[in-house]
Amino acid sequence: MNHQKLAIEYVAIGSLKLNRRNPRIHSDKQVRQLAKSVETFGFNVPVVVDAHLQVIAGHGRVLYIRA
Repeated sequence: MNHQKLAIEYVAIGSLKLNRRNPRIHSDKQVRQLAKSVETFGFNVPVVVDAHLQVIAGHGRVLYIRA
């Protein structure tokens, strides 16, 4: 059984790899809506990545930050 510990690590946004097979597609409109929400309310949920820095959860936030 593999018992890896979860950790929060700060990495450069440019080093994250978006998953081309991500089932959730974010339109430009959705990214703009997300941007407005983040600017208004902020966010404190981290982007989740695997050991290779491929995004598992948080594609929309990464798209917003990279824009």
